[in-house]
Amino acid sequence: MLARLHSRMAIEWDASLATGHKVLDTQHHELFRRVNGLVEAVAAGRGGDVVLDTLVYLVEYTRQHFAAEEREMRAAGYPELETHRRAHARFFEAVAALQDDVEQTGTPPSLVETVDRMVVEWLVEHVKKLDRQYAEWLRRDQP
Repeated sequence: MLARLHSRMAIEWDASLATGHKVLDTQHHELFRRVNGLVEAVAAGRGGDVVLDTLVYLVEYTRQHFAAEEREMRAAGYPELETHRRAHARFFEAVAALQDDVEQTGTPPSLVETVDRMVVEWLVEHVKKLDRQYAEWLRRDQP
């Protein structure tokens, strides 16, 4: 079963998103829960404060999650760390820019598509590809 987007763009967790790495999967569950909160706020047309508060939290959570993931990769000697780090940086910058836009202009109707494209799709693909590659590398190449 593939990850499905429901209730507009919300992420439904399924086996295709699991990496098999307990810490990563736990953090991803929380990250997806927060992204779903953002999706729901945007889709329901909630006020800018709700959307902004959710974005602020998402920016901080991704900063912490990405830093922890990269520290672990560095400690394990993961050869694709730099590629992974660059992907994290691009996502973080996009979400931070989205936060800035909402702070400056509020929540335009185009925010629905922007969140879908910049946040939901990126996150699902990142977990399915790069995070899963890392978890598989750990299982295969680490004692």
